[in-house]
Amino acid sequence: MNQKMLRKPRKLIVLSDSETSWNYGYNPNQRPLSELLSVGCVVLDKHRGPTSHEVTSDLKKILNLRKAGHTGTLEI
Repeated sequence: MNQKMLRKPRKLIVLSDSETSWNYGYNPNQRPLSELLSVGCVVLDKHRGPTSHEVTSDLKKILNLRKAGHTGTLEI
């Protein structure tokens, strides 16, 4: 590629302009905990000792969740 091709201005293509309707979903700052837990994640710093499985199990009990899991390993 030559320098002229790299400096060519790009054109923004907008398919449609729209605004968010508050009739659907939640304001992010007012979203209920139950909604956050159903589609969200919990970030924690696991200390040495309990296994990843034990921490996940404890989290399910504390938050009264039916399903929970971890990604990768939580071990140091």
